[in-house]
Amino acid sequence: MIMEKRIKYNRKEVERVNFAVCDFNSKDSLKLKNDLSGLWPDVEIDLFHDCGRLAEQIRNGAKYDLLFLDVFVLYMKLPDGSGAIDMIRQRLPRSEVVFTSTRRDYGQEAFDHNALYYFSKPYSQEQLLEVRRRFRARHMPGVEVYDCEIRQERRIPYERIVYVESVKNYLHIHLTDGTFVNMRGSLTDFMEELDGRFLKINRGIIANMDAVEQMKADSCKVSGLTFMLSRNRKAELRKQYYEYILDPYVGGGVI
Repeated sequence: MIMEKRIKYNRKEVERVNFAVCDFNSKDSLKLKNDLSGLWPDVEIDLFHDCGRLAEQIRNGAKYDLLFLDVFVLYMKLPDGSGAIDMIRQRLPRSEVVFTSTRRDYGQEAFDHNALYYFSKPYSQEQLLEVRRRFRARHMPGVEVYDCEIRQERRIPYERIVYVESVKNYLHIHLTDGTFVNMRGSLTDFMEELDGRFLKINRGIIANMDAVEQMKADSCKVSGLTFMLSRNRKAELRKQYYEYILDPYVGGGVI
């Protein structure tokens, strides 16, 4: 039996994350944007000094994964009489919001609106790192690795991993952009750090099932490459794969 699957993702679109910064103080907003760019170099960040302009962008279809809003947005009304924060929450129900202020006494109002975080200015680097940690935990599940090439820790979202290859005492983590991360470790240990979208198809390869293009009786194709299934586990591996991709609540996913 051969099963082919059309990969349902646009890698560039899936990997893009968009932030918005809305602060009535232009100096503060520019500093925050620059600091965020240092922590998230691949993120697109739109800057607003007017909540009305931000609301207009959202109504015109702009999507933001994380918004940094001056706490006074909580009390602002739009020209149609609706509350600015209510419109944002309605149009972007899955987006996270961080409220900022020059005072500490608006924290309760911020968390009453399910804020991811609240900080008063001047904020610290540690606070921005905490925002990043919370955002990633909710929206970008991934794995922490030590990259032997750049000699530092880095975090790789699961959705960016296509397959993992064991090369002697190292692992090559192949990513959606065509590059790979080189780290020391064993495939068995690394498998324990991954979630249910990954399948160890033989002694040397872990595949992201969202990236499997074709499944055959004894092999599968991933990113144009053909990998043999473990001889003793072929039936079990095919069963796991079919259950994953046919489950509408788990499979058919994107990376």
